[in-house]
Amino acid sequence: MQGYKRLIAWLVTPRQMNRMLLRGDTGGVGDVLVFLFVVMLGTLPGAVASVIMAWDRGILTMAIQLAQVYMNFVLGPLVASLGLGLVLAVLSRVRKRSWSIDGIMTAASYLIVPVGLLSLLGAVWTQWFGVQRVLPNVAIGAFFAADPAWWEWALRALLAYGPSAFMGYLLLRQILTEDDHGKDLPVLPAKAIRFGSLAVGLWLVLATASGAVYVAQHMDVLRPIRTGDVAPGFRLPRADGKGQVSLASLRGKPVLLEFWATWCGVCVSHMPELDRWAASHPKLRVIGIHQGDTAEEVQSFVQEKGYKHIEFLVDGRHRATRQYKVRSLPTFFLIGPDGRVLGARVGALPEGWLIEHLAAGGATSATSP
Repeated sequence: MQGYKRLIAWLVTPRQMNRMLLRGDTGGVGDVLVFLFVVMLGTLPGAVASVIMAWDRGILTMAIQLAQVYMNFVLGPLVASLGLGLVLAVLSRVRKRSWSIDGIMTAASYLIVPVGLLSLLGAVWTQWFGVQRVLPNVAIGAFFAADPAWWEWALRALLAYGPSAFMGYLLLRQILTEDDHGKDLPVLPAKAIRFGSLAVGLWLVLATASGAVYVAQHMDVLRPIRTGDVAPGFRLPRADGKGQVSLASLRGKPVLLEFWATWCGVCVSHMPELDRWAASHPKLRVIGIHQGDTAEEVQSFVQEKGYKHIEFLVDGRHRATRQYKVRSLPTFFLIGPDGRVLGARVGALPEGWLIEHLAAGGATSATSP
């Protein structure tokens, strides 16, 4: 709770709170990280809900994927703010100021807070009124891909980073023109902080509630693919260049899909065992769907490793990956002869998993050599 009050005090009275932070005897980067986790719940409700709804694939896997969503959300702004903190620390020493380096880094990390609040505003707008690519919640990659006009660049910068840039300017002036010698800690205005705490807290609750409504309205789209679902169809090129393979063409046969990549250590380490399993069960189609590289690069890698019994496809645009809602590699889907999912698994397959799920789906006989 104290961390939340410090953040509100920084928003309400930045000059006074900066002085406390710069002295290095209060607060920390942890305040910002906890605050942004709450902001993430309202900004990325769909991504968070998708991860949580896949809890049955392993609590540890769910925790790791939730951490990945969080890191993707905060990493860019955090690196930028801490990088600015390093620059400010150097300027402080050049100007022979006595501010704590830890305090400078903490004060710089607080510059993420307006970005987070504005992203939350953009997310709520998107949920109720549709996507506007200049809003700060839209990924910067998607913004670039839209070939924005000059005025969209300017508006995006203003909406996403304008308040943080202004607060950064105030912080820079304070570091360069003030010092820590012989000055008492400032008295923070309690009434303004209480009002700010109530206003921001209410906004966080309303934005999170808006995200919950969005999740409820899109539950069927967000939930992971489960046992019994009809497997999404796809048509992807073979890595060896010999045409394409569609899931519909495999109907009547059990199919094991693995989403993988050459850079995924777990994927590569278990691939020889999977290749041997495919060789001993020729009636089961084992298909590796690769992400990232070109068909030529994947085929070269496969030939070098000597995998001969797995069919390798290339999902260059990640269409199948999105259809199957894959978040981590490797991810497996076992599909029965009727086209329905018999099982899903994140991570390397444990011994007996395939036989167990094939038997549960009545497809064991179809894979016997």
